[in-house]
Amino acid sequence: MPNRDLIREIAAKALSEMLQEKSRELAEDAAGRISAVLELQEPGLEPQPVRGERAKELRDGATLIAGSRTQSETLETLLAACSALTPSCGLLVVRGAQATGYSCIGLTAVDNFKRATLDCSKGIAAAVIKSCAGSATKASELDPVFIARLGLESSADVLLLPVLLKERVAALLVALSERDDDLTGLEVLVQVAQLAMDLQAYRKVAKLPAVAPTPAPEPARAVAHPTPVPVPIQPAAPVAPPTPLYMPAPSAAAVAAVPVVEPPAYKHPEARPVPPYMAPAFRMNVPPPPQVAPPQDEAHDKARRFAKLLVEEIKLYNQTKVAEGRARADLYSRLRDDIEKSRAAYQKRYGESVRDVDYFTQELLRILADNNRAVMGAGFPS
Repeated sequence: MPNRDLIREIAAKALSEMLQEKSRELAEDAAGRISAVLELQEPGLEPQPVRGERAKELRDGATLIAGSRTQSETLETLLAACSALTPSCGLLVVRGAQATGYSCIGLTAVDNFKRATLDCSKGIAAAVIKSCAGSATKASELDPVFIARLGLESSADVLLLPVLLKERVAALLVALSERDDDLTGLEVLVQVAQLAMDLQAYRKVAKLPAVAPTPAPEPARAVAHPTPVPVPIQPAAPVAPPTPLYMPAPSAAAVAAVPVVEPPAYKHPEARPVPPYMAPAFRMNVPPPPQVAPPQDEAHDKARRFAKLLVEEIKLYNQTKVAEGRARADLYSRLRDDIEKSRAAYQKRYGESVRDVDYFTQELLRILADNNRAVMGAGFPS
């Protein structure tokens, strides 16, 4: 058993390192392909900083997806990473010949998207599932009921990509396209998400406890009984006479010697003490139990996790600035661009559904400033 556990641990570590290395290779390959596409365009059409920013968003998205721990977290992170490349995107879960909305960013309201269904038995959706390859198409080629639910124009450019789990199409990624290289970038992010989910499935199987085999019953053995030794019989001890079951009646002198205690006089009958066995089991003035606050809904939990991912990304790629900002109490001025860009992404996704709590600001103070608002410095919005 110890050797088997050691082999599992070594295999899980090797797969994890392979996934991280594959994620970096995919991100670098996609960045090169995107740069090549941009260089083929007319000079002066797009400034160089935009090219570098797009490659950085692709790299950051692949890194976040590779660091996810559960399948639901992988899908949420994939959706967030795709929203940095395309204006609007959504994920649908495939069940048989129909796909149902899971979540979206920018396409429509999340509740409306979850009620949307896409017919996958024919058309471009069936072709994508059969070929396991993404495709660029027009909205008019999709299920008209699905398009009407989202309110898309028939001439809109749409990308449809399959998401595989254990070599089967488990979900579909639908996104609006504005650039020629959108499909390439989304394919890279989907491949990283597939590797992450395959590794998570392996880890789940590896953690299952091993069932020990049931030992076979041993055959019955013949037991040799020893020869009985005779024990001498002792004479029985004399038995005392039984105690009588009644007590003799007391004498008249003993009864007369017992003092008589008169009960106290009460002015009102209600003032008499109540015996314990007649006391009520509750009091009327006992306060009601405290009300327990209802648990937060799913939208709050997703908003908090999304804000945590955004802030952890800022910390991951700005470790030097974070250390200097904490030492000099000017974190916000050093990271203003990254903070406001991530804040805009958070507001775009959860600004309408979660208004009562600002999880993004809470995670900024917790992760970057160690819950010390003074470290953020002047200009930090309250």
